[in-house]
Amino acid sequence: MDIFITIVIVIVLLGILIGCHELGHLFVAKAFNVYCLEYSIGFGPKIVSKRRKGGETYYSLRAIPFGGYVSMYGEGVELDEGLSCPKERSLEGISHPRQALIMGAGITVNVLLSVVFAFIYVTCFPQSYTSAAFSTGIGPDGTHIVASEGSYNAYMLNVEGELFGYEISPDEHLYSPTYFTVDEVDAGTTVQRAYFLIDGSAVVGENECVALYRIESTSGSNDFLSNIRFFQKEEGVFLTAGEETIGITSMPDLEHPVSLEGEGEVTFELSFVSVGADGEATFESRRSLELSGAYRDGSLDFDGVGLWTSSLDIWRSFSEAMQAFCELYVQFFVMIGQGLAQLFTLNLEGLGSIVMMGSQMNVLTRTIGIGQTFFWYGSALSLNLAIFNLLPIPGLDGWQLLVTTVEGTTKKRIPDKIKTIVSYIGLGLLLVLFVLLIVKDVLQVAGIA
Repeated sequence: MDIFITIVIVIVLLGILIGCHELGHLFVAKAFNVYCLEYSIGFGPKIVSKRRKGGETYYSLRAIPFGGYVSMYGEGVELDEGLSCPKERSLEGISHPRQALIMGAGITVNVLLSVVFAFIYVTCFPQSYTSAAFSTGIGPDGTHIVASEGSYNAYMLNVEGELFGYEISPDEHLYSPTYFTVDEVDAGTTVQRAYFLIDGSAVVGENECVALYRIESTSGSNDFLSNIRFFQKEEGVFLTAGEETIGITSMPDLEHPVSLEGEGEVTFELSFVSVGADGEATFESRRSLELSGAYRDGSLDFDGVGLWTSSLDIWRSFSEAMQAFCELYVQFFVMIGQGLAQLFTLNLEGLGSIVMMGSQMNVLTRTIGIGQTFFWYGSALSLNLAIFNLLPIPGLDGWQLLVTTVEGTTKKRIPDKIKTIVSYIGLGLLLVLFVLLIVKDVLQVAGIA
């Protein structure tokens, strides 16, 4: 998906999350009968502003989509000329606990939205696998063992297609004795991809090397030949008897890929194993097929090869979904913790704007599809908004909660003028930060920085 389209989707998603956040404030404020002058998504000039007949609240959309607010009577906000309202309907006219509930309502809504989105992500979509692992039951010394401890894992790629007239049956899978993870830069974002070892004795031109297959996406087809990569053999690697037994002849040197520039001949071997519905592989019936062909300027040319790797969708049980749910939130909190550490150390390189969000979402969409990406990113963003708004930074809900707590504890009001000035300064600094991050990310995506 084009990164700019994805950025638009990110803006829409942020609008939904911010809109629901502000609806939380509005709902609780109206429940306590506080007079609300305006409910706004965004800041700056108005794009549209409507108020229903007989209503008291304007619903507005503004030009800068990086936030929103509910304007309530009191706390420095005055009524329009000609309007009057009892003090009991102002924000300052209700108790401090009720004020705190209004200020915390948006954060609560974002947490609930995050939970709902995460629940939909783990229960309403299957896990997409391009590979599955099985235990060979072969010990380090090459002997067959009963216990799983000490056994090696091998991997099967879910494959469909025809190879030189050989139709791959539904229970057969392309066999790989091991795999590697490699960091790559995609659309300005570093992503980790799986590389599966398919032949440790491939030949490119006159050079022996290792053939690996790269997984481009787990949510759709992966063209086979365009994802084959070759690497030099790593020197001085000791292979155990168990590794040799399951087919490993050599390891790749991932720092030294073999270039397919110019033209020449290439040969490598594929192995297939039969796998039952229970995931058990018939290791002894492994079938090997040798491929020989040409390469020209980086592309492989094998006449008659119609082979691609497709995703294998597996639905989680409810217990597996709940485990995935918990693991997802551990991942989210680690990410948010790292982001806050970078924010407070002013490490802008580690922070991202909607441009970087769009870039990351673009990569994730190609990996797991737009539906799963929407709910994964929606859950992560909503939790980010909730925790970020808890920070006692002027202009955020955390600041309002701090002010309310101080005033409720000391029984003394902080002057409205001071609170308004400090809030505007805080919002200004946040806006400057957002602009700096956007400029940085645009330059990075464009390859300038």
